[in-house]
Amino acid sequence: MNKENFEIECLKLKQNKEFSKDKDFIMQWLSIYDENFEINEYIFHQNMTLSINGSFIAHQKKISYVPIKFQEISENFYVYQNKLEDLQFCPQKVLGDFNVQGNKIKSLNGCPQYIGGLFVVANNRLDSCQYMPEIIRSNLLLENNRLKNLQFISREIHGYLSLFNNKIESLIYIPKYIKNHIIISGNKININEKIISYVELNNLHLKEKNEMEFNMIYSHVNDNTHKKTVYKKKI
Repeated sequence: MNKENFEIECLKLKQNKEFSKDKDFIMQWLSIYDENFEINEYIFHQNMTLSINGSFIAHQKKISYVPIKFQEISENFYVYQNKLEDLQFCPQKVLGDFNVQGNKIKSLNGCPQYIGGLFVVANNRLDSCQYMPEIIRSNLLLENNRLKNLQFISREIHGYLSLFNNKIESLIYIPKYIKNHIIISGNKININEKIISYVELNNLHLKEKNEMEFNMIYSHVNDNTHKKTVYKKKI
């Protein structure tokens, strides 16, 4: 397909919010935008969704719409620093990292429900955690969004959680399990030990505007939770 016809087809798919069923068009699109085009193995399914044996890397390409519906990625999925407004094109499963930071995404509808590595949706326009996977197997980065609360957030995070610079006022929906630490600076959260005391954390770091660092360290012995609280005033 020549350049003019290719661009016309891209525009048509975007306007109709459709995904291409044309294998030749899809391969041409991938050859332009996927930095791993020469080494990836592309697997087309009967419904023309696409799985990739490898990593899909299309960052800083000024992409505003992806006319391909992905199904599974065996490694990483990187589409950060583009102009994307939704995640409808995303695969159902990513075995590595999933990074869509630096776009214009308002909703997580369509995001993978299995992510084996990092889940990075920082620097977008999210106002809700709805449609987020139940389990995050590494770090979850939600900084610089428009979140007002943590309703619908993942119930388990097997890394650290960054909520830096949102509009969150309460930790009432905080995940039941966070392996490492949580960053909440740049929000409107009023630290309330009663709200967060049930959370199973190894290290919980809460940084407020007054630069007071609040650490809660939990250890579990005979089903009883013992905690040590340390306040450190920064100079």
